[in-house]
Amino acid sequence: AVGGAWNSAHMSGFAADFICPDFGSPKAIAQAIAASGIPFDQVICEGTWVHIAFSPEARGQVMTAHFNAGGGTTYTYGI
Repeated sequence: AVGGAWNSAHMSGFAADFICPDFGSPKAIAQAIAASGIPFDQVICEGTWVHIAFSPEARGQVMTAHFNAGGGTTYTYGI
């Protein structure tokens, strides 16, 4: 029902993609989470939504997704 790659944190309930228009843009949300001190594994600004993942590893990765016109996605560190 969730969909996604078999090894995705979404599949085990440790990740979510979301928006929160009353708080701000996905970029503002991702920046706020990154600065919050909440232990997370990944926060990714995915353009029109935010991806957040949790795991015991809690790497604190902060990234931005770039969707390529020909297909595929690349990621850079930072927002």
